[in-house]
Amino acid sequence: MFCKKCRSALEEGAVFCANCGQNQNLDVVQQPPQDYTQTNTNPQPQGYEQPQENYQPQSYQPDPYSVAGGYAPIKKKAPIVPIIAILVVAAVIGLLVFGFMQSSPEAAANNYFSAFFSKNVNGIIDNAYISPTATQSDIQKIKDDATKGLAVIDSMKIDKNSLKISTTPPSGYTGSAPETSITLDGKTYSGGDFKELYITLSAAGTTETNTIKMVKFGKNFFIFDKWVVANGM
Repeated sequence: MFCKKCRSALEEGAVFCANCGQNQNLDVVQQPPQDYTQTNTNPQPQGYEQPQENYQPQSYQPDPYSVAGGYAPIKKKAPIVPIIAILVVAAVIGLLVFGFMQSSPEAAANNYFSAFFSKNVNGIIDNAYISPTATQSDIQKIKDDATKGLAVIDSMKIDKNSLKISTTPPSGYTGSAPETSITLDGKTYSGGDFKELYITLSAAGTTETNTIKMVKFGKNFFIFDKWVVANGM
C-alpha cells in the first residue's frame, strides 16, 4: 500500500506514514497549488481604495540669522570702555592743544584786547597783572576804574579789526627801544619771563603803534604758562 499523502510505500495495515506522518484512516484534502508569482503580499479586497494622507507641503522658513535668509548678520556691540578711553584721550589732546595755544604772550594780549573791546571787566582783570598782595577791596577798585574807562570806549571810535600784535616793531616805527625787563612788587621779570609786544591800532582814522609789556605770571591748568599784561598802552 501507499501513503495517501506522500505516496510512500507502507506496510499493509500501517496507520501512520513513516515518511510524512499522515493518518491513513483519514482522507487527505488536496490543496490547490499556490501561485508564488504574485508580488502583492497584502492583497486588498475588491473596491478598496488606498487612503491618501492629508499632506501639506511645508513652506521654507529662512534662518533669520543667515545672510542667505535675506537678513544681515547681527553685529556685536562695541565695548563701552574703549569708546570712553578714546573720548578721554581726545579730550586730553584737545586740552593740551588749546593750552599751548593760549600759553603765549601774544594769545594773552589778544584775550586782553578782546575783553577790552567787548567791555568785559572780568576778562580784562583775568589777563592783567594783579599784585599778589592786593586785597579784595584793591581788586574791586581796579574793576571800578576799568568800568569807568570802558564807558568812553565808544567815543574813541576804535577800529577793532585793525588790531595787530607782533613781537617786532612794524616798518616806520619811531618809538623807544624795546626794554628787556620789568620790576613788579620787588620782583624783576626778564629773559623767558618777560616779553614786549608791539600793538598797532586805528582809532578815529589815525593808526598808532605802541608797546605793552607781558610777564609770565603763574600757570593755567597747573601746567601751562600764564602770561598777563603788566602795563597798559
